[in-house]
This record gives sequence, C-alpha cells and structure tokens, in this order.
Amino acid sequence: MSSSPAVSICIPAYKQPEMLKRCLDSIRQQTFTDIEVIVTDDSPGDEVARLVDSYKDILPIRYKHNVPSLGTPENWNEAIRQATGKYIKLIHHDDWLATPNALQKLHDALEAAPGSDFAYARALLVYDDGKEWLLPMKIENLDRVRREPEYVMVVKPISTPSVTLFRNKFMYDNRMKWLVDIDGYIHELYRNPAIVCVNEPLVKVGIHAYQVTQECEDNKEVDVKEHIQLLDKLRPGTLRKWLYYDYFWRLLRRYGIRSSEELTALAKGFPVHRELYRMAAFQSKLPASLWTKGIISKTGMFLCYLTSLLNK
Repeated sequence: MSSSPAVSICIPAYKQPEMLKRCLDSIRQQTFTDIEVIVTDDSPGDEVARLVDSYKDILPIRYKHNVPSLGTPENWNEAIRQATGKYIKLIHHDDWLATPNALQKLHDALEAAPGSDFAYARALLVYDDGKEWLLPMKIENLDRVRREPEYVMVVKPISTPSVTLFRNKFMYDNRMKWLVDIDGYIHELYRNPAIVCVNEPLVKVGIHAYQVTQECEDNKEVDVKEHIQLLDKLRPGTLRKWLYYDYFWRLLRRYGIRSSEELTALAKGFPVHRELYRMAAFQSKLPASLWTKGIISKTGMFLCYLTSLLNK
C-alpha cells in the first residue's frame, strides 16, 4: 500500500452511533482496502468517539471531534480537509455501502476515465420499516448534464453525496444545507463536465425522521433562499432557457410569492435575479388559486417569459 491511500472515506457524524456502526461495518466488508476512514464528529457527547475507538484495530480510521460543532455542511468539509487520499468518498453516517465491491466499482470507474474527476452510482433508499426503493436513473440524462450542468438542478440525477467519488478536494458551500449537494455538483461540472456514471445501486441511503431533508423540505425560508443563492452562481443567461424559467416560475408559484418585498426578505441579503422580481409581479396579477390551473399557469409564464426576452 502506498503512503497515501487511494480512497479517503470521509464520514461526517452526528450522534446515532448505531447508524454509524452500520456504515463502518459496510466498509469493513469491502474488497477494496487501500483506504483511510475519517470520522469528524459534531456530537456533544462521546458516544461516537467510543464507537470509533472500537474500530481502531479493525479499520485504518481517524477521528476528530469538532468543538464547537460545525453543522451541515461544514462538518462535511472538515472531513474532506482531513483526507490524504487520491479520491474522496464522502458518505453520511446514516448511509452505507450496499455491496462488498461497491468501493471497488466506483474506484475502477474513475481509474478508467483519467479525464474525469467525478463518478456516481445509483442509490437504494431504505426506510425505517425496512421497505426499499431503488431510485430511477435515466442514463440518457447524462449527456445533457455534461453539456448543461444546470440540468442537475431540474432532474436531480445524482442523489446524496454518499453515492459519489471525487478525484479532488472540492468544498461544499457552508452557507447552504438544502441545495448544497446540487450546488456542489454543478460547480464541479462547470469545472470539468466529464462525469462518470456507474449504473448500479452501490449505496444504501437511510431514510428517517431526523435528517436535514426532513427539516428543509417544503420549508419556504430555506428552499427559496437557497434557490436565489444557486441562481446567482449559474451561468449568465440560464433563465433565457425555457426549462429553467419554468423551474423558477414553478418555485414562486408553489410558495405563493407575489411581491418583490417578500423575495427580498426571503433572500436574506443575497442578490435576487431581476427575472424573479418580474415573475413575482406577474403572478400577483391573478388570484393564487388560478395559477394552479395548468393552462393559465403555462400561458402566464409564456407571456412573462416573452416579456423578459423582449426587455433584455
């Protein structure tokens, strides 16, 4: 084994040692062993530390307790900072590798594509009651994602960071927590669009009530603010494309945002794209209940979109 491992498995942890144990046990079972395991811990107690200590004779594992806690996603970034490997495999403590050759397959996919920096696999969602659901993967989306990284935002072909493997140490934007993965994927694809896909379920994703997803989903304060942030990072002219105009029109319609004042308040100091103000003003012209009717919404959006093109 080289002095630096091939893969750094980075696990940002917070409480729930029983879930972390499941993750670590899945790493123990891997056929690919040129690894280091890094656990960065935001827990207030020592339950995670004690669990990690019990694996020190089993895995090449290192532990760092964050004091004070860093929160999501800065705890992810801290685990990545500690890594020394050629590749970064971030995996959340409540997820685990689905098969003994999962890591081997991800590693081999990037090794076989020296021009690529980013590989991902399918995910199998596992619920508290034991039910499983294999996330669909439309492989035909991949070519468009390579040409148009913004497409990740709309079709979400890549699920949790737990399914990814990266060649370099990119950091996640610690001002986000809901769209932080989407933002990270787009950022990396702008830098190098040669993404690699392993069309197999290599990671199991635990679904439970204590995830950040449950806190953020359908939360207007978080969802709208982070979309405003994300839009500000996208390539100029993104909203000149119908698909993305439709996406943001639907976002405002979903939350009933009908004024520039509300948009500005939700942005929390981040710059708001002028087209969002135009959309909100246009949607204020009719009762919110009418915009739920497909033909009315599509017609209104087309007129608003046409106005935006004519006023460039």
